[in-house]
Amino acid sequence: MNVYGVYASRWPLGRETVWTIVNRNEYHVNTRQMSVPAQRDMRYFDVYHGVELKPEIEGNRAVLSFALEAHGHGAILATPGEPNERVRRLLAIMKSMTAAPLSNFSAEWHPLPQKLGRYSDESARQHPQGMVKIPGGTFVFQVQGIGIEGFDDVGVDVQYPWEDTP
Repeated sequence: MNVYGVYASRWPLGRETVWTIVNRNEYHVNTRQMSVPAQRDMRYFDVYHGVELKPEIEGNRAVLSFALEAHGHGAILATPGEPNERVRRLLAIMKSMTAAPLSNFSAEWHPLPQKLGRYSDESARQHPQGMVKIPGGTFVFQVQGIGIEGFDDVGVDVQYPWEDTP
């Protein structure tokens, strides 16, 4: 399908695929947006909204329809059979988080305040759940390519104690 101003990237892994989607339009899009090869055991989920999609089967194609808000984002998951527990939890979280449309929130940007803090030796010995401790040592940090940072605008840098904003 070719929907003006809507762009997607495809991320396949094994028999599963995720598409990340962005709507660059000034208006809401709620139409047939994707056409993929039909597979009998494949299920499709609108990950952003946390709901299952029911494709329209047209010959050997599965056509997916879903909503994208103006300047909104989306993600579609294709997975064979029942999604695993982690995916089901993610879908529930996303359904709750996206219950209110983006247009309900302010588009005005505000920098998040930063505060310099001290950490005890004890806090350095423990690591937060889900994080992996990397033992100290010498590491080579190497970057290739060109990074253009732009201006030194508010919110671009670290906030030092004598500054009001980063």
